[in-house]
Order: sequence, then C-alpha cells, then structure tokens
Amino acid sequence: MRKALVLLLSIMLLGIVGCNVESGMDIPDLEVMYKGEVIEVMKGGYNWTTKSGLWGEESVIVDEASPEDIAKGMEGNRVPVGAKLDLVFSKEPISFKVVNWGEPGECQLTAAPNTLTIPEEEGTYIIEVIGEWKEGQVSCTFKISGHKNKD
Repeated sequence: MRKALVLLLSIMLLGIVGCNVESGMDIPDLEVMYKGEVIEVMKGGYNWTTKSGLWGEESVIVDEASPEDIAKGMEGNRVPVGAKLDLVFSKEPISFKVVNWGEPGECQLTAAPNTLTIPEEEGTYIIEVIGEWKEGQVSCTFKISGHKNKD
C-alpha cells in the first residue's frame, strides 16, 4: 500500500512540476534573400506559447521597438525596384502579412507564397513581416533601398 501511495504521489508531482527541465521555446526565424544574397533581418516583438510538463503551458511575450526604430540600426540592402525577394521561414507559418513602414508611404507590397515583390517606385522600404503560428505571432523587420538600377 505504501509503495503504491509513493508511486502515485511521484507521478502527480512529476505532472505538476513538469517533465522537461529545459524550455521548449523554438521561436521561428525569417530569412530574406534576393538572388542568393542574404538580406539582414531583425526579430521584433513576439508572443509564443508552448506546452510545459503534462498539463501546463509556458508563454513568453517580448515587446520590441517599432520597425522604424529597429531599422535605424540597419544598413539596408540595395535592390532594383520590382525585385522579387524570397521569404524563408524556419517554420512554415499558418499565414503572414507584410507592412511597409518606409518613405514611399502607403505603397502596396505584393506578397505571394514565400515571395515579396518590391514596388516599382524608388525609395527606402522598412518592411515588417508578421507571421502567425498556432503557438503565437512573430514580427521581423528588414530594410530595402529600391533603385532603378543596382549599380
């Protein structure tokens, strides 16, 4: 009887404390490329929830600077206007949206599955990509300087 009670209490304690010692947070990354050239991307704010133990969850909420402030520390890559950029997520999102914070203002950015087309208008584009996963949401920012020719 005593062994059964110790075993039952051990199982309950394990369930309450959790099975894993290390955090299971695996926040997705975004890689942006133009013709094989890697474009600098910085992760912004995110919220992420994963399972912890048998019944628990672990959540992290990170609040970062605005995409405009993040981009101040970035040099930015020069690409031709109309360029198609490849968006490569380390974990495929359920969906994503693209927001332009740069000088051409309310221009439309065309995002097809894993591809982003820079508008035909010259200027500096501060681009935020916000991915959605079942575990949460992640924001990434990069800076592009669109020019009529790449020289």
